Amino acid sequence: MAIEISSQAEGKKTSISDFLLYFLVFLTALFVAGYIIMVIYQKNLENEAVKLSESLRRTESEQELEQKIFNYERKFKSVGVLLNERSNVIEVFDLFEKSTHPQVWFSKFSFHAENKSITVSGQAASYEALGQQLLIFKDNSQIKSITLSGVSLSKEVGKTAVDFSLSLSTNIGPEMPQ
Repeated sequence: MAIEISSQAEGKKTSISDFLLYFLVFLTALFVAGYIIMVIYQKNLENEAVKLSESLRRTESEQELEQKIFNYERKFKSVGVLLNERSNVIEVFDLFEKSTHPQVWFSKFSFHAENKSITVSGQAASYEALGQQLLIFKDNSQIKSITLSGVSLSKEVGKTAVDFSLSLSTNIGPEMPQ
C-alpha cells in the first residue's frame, strides 16, 4: 500500500498558481486593451481638434469675408445717395433752365436737398423783368413758395439793374422718412 500525501497538496498549489497566472494574464490583457483604447481615443481627439481648428479658421475667414461684404454694401449705399443727390441737382438745374427770364441772371446759387430749398442772388434788367421772373416761378408746380429779399437798384456804366435775393421752397429732392 502506497500513501500519496503529496499529490493533493501539490494539486492545490498548482491550481492557486494557475489561478494567479491566469489572473495576471487577464490583468495584463486588460491593461494592454485599455492602453490601446486610450491611444485610439487620443487619436480621435487629435483629429477632432484639427477639424475644429480648421473650422475656426474657416469661420474667421468667413467673418473677414462678411466684413468685406458689409464694407461694399456701405459703399454701394453711398454711391446710391450720391446718384440720388445728383438727380436732384439735375432737376434743380432743369428748373432754372426752363424757368429763367431772358432779362434775369443769377450770380449766386445754393441748393439744400435736406429741406428742399434754393437760395439765389442775381440781377434783373428792370423791376418789370424781376416781376415777370417771380410770376414764372409762381406758376411752376415744382416751387411751393417764394421769398424775395434784398431788392436794390444798382447803376453800372450806362445801365441800371435790379439786384435781388430769392429763397425758393421746392418739392425737388428725396422724400425724407418721417
